[in-house]
Parts: sequence; structure tokens; C-alpha cells
Amino acid sequence: SLRHGSEFALWIAFMYLCDRTDLVPRGAKHTDPRSFWLLWLAICVAAACSLRSCRSPKVLAREQTEEWKGWMQLMFLLYHYFAQGQLYNAIRIYIAGYVWMTGYGNFLYYRKSGDFSAVRMCQTLFRLNFFVVVVCVALRNEYMLYYIAPMHTLFTLFVWLALRVAKDRNGDDAVAAGKIVATLAATALLYDVEPVFKAAFGWRPLRDLVAFHDPLHPEFSDELHEWHFRSGLDRYIWIFGMACALGLPYLERRLGALAALDDGARRVAAHGAAACVALAPAVAWVALVFLKDKYAYNALHPYTSWVPVACYIVLRNLTPGLRSKYLHLFTFLGKVTLETYILQFHIWMKTTGLNGSPKFLLVVVEGHFWLNFAVVSAVYFFVSVRVFRLTVALRDALIPDDGD
Repeated sequence: SLRHGSEFALWIAFMYLCDRTDLVPRGAKHTDPRSFWLLWLAICVAAACSLRSCRSPKVLAREQTEEWKGWMQLMFLLYHYFAQGQLYNAIRIYIAGYVWMTGYGNFLYYRKSGDFSAVRMCQTLFRLNFFVVVVCVALRNEYMLYYIAPMHTLFTLFVWLALRVAKDRNGDDAVAAGKIVATLAATALLYDVEPVFKAAFGWRPLRDLVAFHDPLHPEFSDELHEWHFRSGLDRYIWIFGMACALGLPYLERRLGALAALDDGARRVAAHGAAACVALAPAVAWVALVFLKDKYAYNALHPYTSWVPVACYIVLRNLTPGLRSKYLHLFTFLGKVTLETYILQFHIWMKTTGLNGSPKFLLVVVEGHFWLNFAVVSAVYFFVSVRVFRLTVALRDALIPDDGD
């Protein structure tokens, strides 16, 4: 663990040198949409060449959810790198997809394993927050700059709490459904009644954790504004994830029944009908919600983000062939989303300083954008993978399983 800690400290120092010193120059962002889409096309072609078979071709297999995280994360990163603001609404859906997985994955785990131990929770919180906290200390940034971490932490704790109460009855579908409804009501009360939100998050030291002072937007005098806005956008989608986890056996049975149809023509027709049922609300959502400007869209996002998420889940798992394959490139990158999210600020791009956003590019090869992009990206992804592995190693050393 000493070796792991030493290497981890080395990468923190490297990050500081890249972002907070003038040793590495900075440059303006390359905002050409054509470059963005051509690069994305090339990445998709490369990913298609990494097609593999799942170990267990079930609905929402682990390889598939990692793949989902991977391609969303790559587009999210390129959205920042190329400053493609016109994709804002799509990026909001991708973030909702991540948060959906928080509710879905944790609900499945706690309901199946019944492991509500302090060790398990500490391991989870360490994985979500250790790297973030070290970066905040090293760069003197506020925790909320990396809002994904506190948001996932809060919703993870909420899922744990919902299932920890009367845990012996979690196997009863009616009780589990009642817990989901109660969680929905409590979340609505927390976020939609302002005095409740301020009472919940306005006390110290919790307020200090989620407060944010944005140097680019000093007009936001309420230090809880950013937390309410960011976490509030996805305040319900994780609960939909819990509901999907509860309904997973039903979806598996229905998709299995379609695949079991003997007549090929009937099977194709049934799959086509199921696809139409999934696509119909998604098409309406695109026309009525997705195409709005970002401000109008934000107002509707908390209540409608489940529509494209549900559509994607059904279409991605519609046939046995779709369920049995995954794109390894995206799956691999899906495992390091936390690290790539944080390090994009500091060794792929450069921030404006204290609590700053990544408004500039890191430049090591001046005058050659694509060569610089290749070099910086290679270093960035290498460091992200190393930090991921080091964080896991440190977690296992510092918080071993009960039996170790």
C-alpha cells in the first residue's frame, strides 16, 4: 500500500503541475462541430472493432451497463473539449443515465445481498470520494466543483436508507414498491419545498460540503444554488432506477417470451411491435421536450429524463443477439468514468484557477491541434486508468472485507 500511495501522490503532483503552473501552456478550445463529429465517428468505428460476447447474455448485463457508461462518458468529455454547447440537452440525458445506474445498481445489490454493513458502505464511499477529496485538498477547490461525486454519494445513501429500514421485508415486492413510493415522496418534499431543502443542507458542516462559490458567476449569492440546481436536475431518475431494478424480472420474462416464439415471422413482428412501443414516447419526448432551449429544457428534465432512458434500455436489450454482445472499448472506459471526469479538468484541459471550470486546452505540441490532442489524450487516459487501479488498491488495503 505504501507503493500505491506513493504513486498516487505522484499523479496528484503531476496534476497540480499541469493545471496550476505555467510549465505546460494553455490554448483556446477547438470548437468546430465537423471535427467533433468526425472524431466521434472514428471512435465508434474503433469501438465496433472491439465487439465481444458477454459472459452471461442477460438483460442489462454488467458488460452492457459499463459499455453504456463508456460511450456516454466519451461524448460528455468531447462535448467539453470541443465546447459543443448545442449538445447540452443530450449531455443532461447522459448524466441522468449515470444517476439512473446509482439507483438501479444499489437497489439490486442491497436487495439481493442484504449487506448493509458499515464495511460495505465505507468501501463504497471511499471509491466515490477518496480521489475527489484529495484533489480538492491539493488544489484548494470546493467539493461541489466535481458535483457528480456528492450527487452520487447522496443518492447512494438514500437507496441504502430506503432498503435498510425493515430490511427483512425487502424480498416482498409490495413492500419494496412501497419503499420506492415513499422515497419519491420524501425526495419531492426535500427538493420542491425550499424551507425543507435549506433546513436539510443549511447546517454545518454539511453546508460547507455542498456550498459552492463560482468565480465565473458571482451573481449567484446563494452558496447552495449550485447544489440545488445540479442535484435537483436528477433528483428523480435514481428512483426510477430503483423501480427498474424491482421490475427487472418482469422485463426479463417479457423479452424471454418474445425470443421463445417459434415462428420467425411472428418473432420479428413481436420485436418490431415492442420497439415501436418503446420508441413512441421517445419520439414524443424529442418533439415536445428535447428540442427546447436549455433553460426551458432544464425545467422539464427532472420529470421527463426517464423516457429516453427507458427507451434505450428496451431497445438495447430487445433481442438475444443484442443482449449477448458488447463493445469492449466502451466497456473498458466505462470502468474509469469517475477518474476521467475529474482529470479532464486538470490534465486534459486547464481550468481558470481556484474553483475554475476547464475553459482552456492543455498544450504540449503547439501549432498542431490533432497531434497535441493525441499526445495529451494518451497521457490523460493512462493516468485515469492508473488512478482508478490505485484507488481500488488503497480501498482494499485501508478498508478490507470483514473476513480479511
